[in-house]
Amino acid sequence: MSAALDSLERNLPRTKPLAALRVQFERDVKIPAIELAYIPEGRGSMVTALLSKIAVGLRVDGGNDEWDALRRQIDAGQLLDAAEGLERLVEGTASARVVRDWVNDVRSTCRALQAIDVLESYCHLNV
Repeated sequence: MSAALDSLERNLPRTKPLAALRVQFERDVKIPAIELAYIPEGRGSMVTALLSKIAVGLRVDGGNDEWDALRRQIDAGQLLDAAEGLERLVEGTASARVVRDWVNDVRSTCRALQAIDVLESYCHLNV
């Protein structure tokens, strides 16, 4: 039980409601990450960033299937799966920096929820 309390104390400050994580994904993660996906991590310039934005704007081939799949996972409450998929999707690109905070927030939220489940189970067993 003390491990659950410690986990809750460590992770609670970064915990966010599912609705807030959804909004943050759409507003702060998805669009910037897509725009930076063509830039190798640590090698971007203003010209590279501009060309990346243009390339994203020109994509009309449904190239956002991976992002749509991530959104479906988030909507289904599969946050850890979405976070892991997102990290794989942007690995090695400048987008990795953009998604790092969101992924950390998701992991903290899931750890806190898991700790709450443990505490609730303990309380029910000891009633």
